[in-house]
Amino acid sequence: MAKKGSVFRQAFIDNCRKAIMDANAASGINHPGMRGAVREIAAGQIFSKVIPPEVKIGTGKLVSCQGETSSQIDLILYSPSILPPWLHDEKNGFFPIESAAYVIEVKSKLTTAKLKEALANAASVAALPMVQSDHWGLSNEAGKIVQAVTRNPIGPVKALFAFASDLSGNRESELDRYRKYDPDADTNPIINAICVVGKGYWYHNGGWKFVQPSFEYDEIMSFLGGVTNTIPQILVGKGRPKFGSYLEPEGSSHVAC
Repeated sequence: MAKKGSVFRQAFIDNCRKAIMDANAASGINHPGMRGAVREIAAGQIFSKVIPPEVKIGTGKLVSCQGETSSQIDLILYSPSILPPWLHDEKNGFFPIESAAYVIEVKSKLTTAKLKEALANAASVAALPMVQSDHWGLSNEAGKIVQAVTRNPIGPVKALFAFASDLSGNRESELDRYRKYDPDADTNPIINAICVVGKGYWYHNGGWKFVQPSFEYDEIMSFLGGVTNTIPQILVGKGRPKFGSYLEPEGSSHVAC
């Protein structure tokens, strides 16, 4: 008798295997920009199969209502139903910080230099202010909608995904290396999740947890499971941000940025 869910799981494993093959093939491309584009497309193939329909995949910069922008982000999992993006084409553009559920740095091979770059990019996201958000609910009176509370929405989870690593042997793990460059790695890390193909998956949830790699890509499957399990919570936690703050002139009494 087949293991429960094995057919469905196998389909996603096969999808990951194909994406990894595409990313590995890109290593032979001499043009850095084209190589990076192929790498991001391959990673997008992995995530596009598991995210809910109200979440889209983009690439570009996050922006605040005050005009600040983040560094260039490889993959942005965002919900246009929260706030609309400004797109140059189907996927590239500017995304309100409040609309982003996940920001993911994608690396062909993780090195110390690439890790520092990912940290800097994630920090640029964390530095963006967010507009206040209304959380609506129903009162005890049937059919009456009330504004329950106004507060800052939940910000995006910051993650790092790599198809390979320059670390060899068991002397140092990716988490060991990460701890060297983030002084708050064990209490309030800048990057909340790290997944490296063939090395493992680390995620921070009251402390760091680890999933071993396997031939069936348990590290990637667990990473994807974490993403899909937390996205609904994140979207609910965002409430309804005040998009007018992006449109109204500075100094307007309506602006709540």
